[in-house]
Amino acid sequence: MLALLTAATVSAQDYRYFVYVDRDVNAASGCTVVHPGGNVDGAEVRVTANVTGTTVSSVTAATCTGGIFGADRRRADRIRSG
Repeated sequence: MLALLTAATVSAQDYRYFVYVDRDVNAASGCTVVHPGGNVDGAEVRVTANVTGTTVSSVTAATCTGGIFGADRRRADRIRSG
């Protein structure tokens, strides 16, 4: 299983983190994600965490079908940092 964590700034204190998961450990299946630091091949799932300050405000997941990630589906309404 391969997972890559990347971050994109949404605003001054808001961040969006992405984790790409290759569930079948096959780079030839799934989606290819292109980033300046390198590509991720074979990702079947994209998990996105939206963070404001120290609080994770939402977690969503999207599944790759036909080489394209579908719509994000909410995984948790609100997760508070401990």
